[in-house]
Amino acid sequence: MSSYENALINFKNGESAYIVKRFDIYDGKSLAQEDFCQLIQISEETNGKNYKYDFSYEKAVDVIKKYSVTSKIEIEKYYYIILFNYLFSNGDAHLKNFSLIQTLDRDYILSPAYDLLCTS
Repeated sequence: MSSYENALINFKNGESAYIVKRFDIYDGKSLAQEDFCQLIQISEETNGKNYKYDFSYEKAVDVIKKYSVTSKIEIEKYYYIILFNYLFSNGDAHLKNFSLIQTLDRDYILSPAYDLLCTS
């Protein structure tokens, strides 16, 4: 798999944009990726409006254990993302912002972090 490239570009009008190479495409093909809500089969219809927030980070570890053969490594990466979210005041780190992605070997690993922002 290729590296995860990104850049900050500036437009002629002075506006800036942050661009990221998609991590779910390799060699022109989409890699299977499912967020934690999909993996535990919950939605607004089945669990109400707060479905993506009404789940603990601790319970989400069980999702990683269930689907990833390298779960010990993936759980460590997961906790680093949680720590980042805490340190940078990201109050929107819900289940849909964590996902597993299929590798070329057809194993599942934690996807690169996405939707990282300061909400305070």
